[in-house]
Order: sequence, then C-alpha cells, then structure tokens
Amino acid sequence: FFFVQANKRSLRIIITFIFPVTMRFSLVILSILVSTAVAGSRTNKASFVPPASPLLTSSRAPTAAVATGYGLYSGSETTSTTKLFAKKKATAAAPKKMQVKLLKHVAGTGQAGEVIMVTPAFFNNKLRPTKSAELISDDAVEKEQTEKKEHTDEVNAAAKAIQTELEGFTLKISKTAGPDGQLFGGIGAKIVMEELSKQLPQELWSEKGVKISAVMDEDGKKMKGDIKHTGMFSATVSLTKDITGKFDVSIDADGSS
Repeated sequence: FFFVQANKRSLRIIITFIFPVTMRFSLVILSILVSTAVAGSRTNKASFVPPASPLLTSSRAPTAAVATGYGLYSGSETTSTTKLFAKKKATAAAPKKMQVKLLKHVAGTGQAGEVIMVTPAFFNNKLRPTKSAELISDDAVEKEQTEKKEHTDEVNAAAKAIQTELEGFTLKISKTAGPDGQLFGGIGAKIVMEELSKQLPQELWSEKGVKISAVMDEDGKKMKGDIKHTGMFSATVSLTKDITGKFDVSIDADGSS
C-alpha cells in the first residue's frame, strides 16, 4: 500500500512539475526549428539567379526585334536603312542625259529641228537606229540659233515689202465659163496661190507656211468653197506668222477682156 501511495505521489509530481517543463521546452525547440526553416527558404529564394536567356526579357521590346550574336536589332531600323540605301543607289544610278537634234517627227518626243535632252539608252536604242536624231554640241546649237534669227529677220523684211506691193495689185485669172458666167470647174486657194507665184514672182513664196488663208466674195464675206463664177474677189495671203497681205482677184471668162 505504501508503495502504491508513493507511486501516486511521484506521478503527481511528474504531472505537476516535470511534464509542463518538458512541454514548454519542446515548444521552444519546435519554434526554433520552424523559424530556421522559414529563414532558410527566404535566403534560398533571394539568392536564386535565373540563367541568361537569348530571348527578349522585356514585354515592352518591339515585336519585330531579333536576338543575334551581336545584340538586338529591330525590323524598323532595318527598313529605314534599306530605304536610305535604295534612295542613294537610285540617285547614283540616274543616267546623264545628252543633247540631240531631231531630224524627223518622233511621236511623244518632238518635231524635226527641235533640240532636246534624252537618255543615252533612248538615243542608242531608238533615235539613232531610225536616223531620227543626231548629237549636237552647244556651239552648234548657238550657231543654228544665230543663223535662224538672221533668216527670220530677212523673211520679215521681205514680207513687209510684199505686203506693201500687194496693196494695189490685182491678180487676173481666165477660165472657161458659160454664157451666164458660171465657171466650168471652180477656182480654189491652191490655184490662186499658183497664179500669184507666176504673176508676182518672189522668193518668199517658197517659205514654209506661206499660203492663201482666205478668199472673199464681192461683198467681202469669206467664202467656204471655191470660186464658181466670174467677177471680182479678194484674197488674203499669210506671209509669216504675224504678217499678211491682201490683194484683188479678177476672174474672167476665156476670150473676154
């Protein structure tokens, strides 16, 4: 009995004093272990260094950027450089034009006698093979211009002299006609010009652009067709671009005075 009572007393002491101390010590140890584990995990996470990657790491980088062994470059930079290079190349490749004189009319290019600038390819491939143009120097152009001016001055002087002469001139043309004066065949501007050249010979008549520009009836109205009856008429001749002459035209029947 005494032994049982002693054991009860010992168990009471253990429960009262020893067990709480042991539990407290265990809780302290457990708390220390948990703190150490948390601190260790934080240390490992903070010291982690991700491996280097050749790909873009920024979401703001342009989508056209490309990674190479020499760094990053974007598509926009490449396009800009390409455009600039193409512009320089086009400027450098522009062919130098040459001065030529047209020998005949060339559709879309010019009239005979004109001096124009063309590319070497156009001259060698089209104009020269067809004998449509020839090379001409600046000195030759200047000489032609001087001669042209001198010729123009001579033509203008001759035109003014003929203009004065035509003021009192009457061109007479005889043609077969019926009793009522109706002509057997009309007289047009071409026949009037031919007769004028015969009756009043002038070097000016051979100049380009000299022609009968109008024929008027007895009332001074411009005729639309040929002269078809006898009578008095008048005509206007273009001597130059700016000078004209006017004269009378008398149409008589053959055998009449």
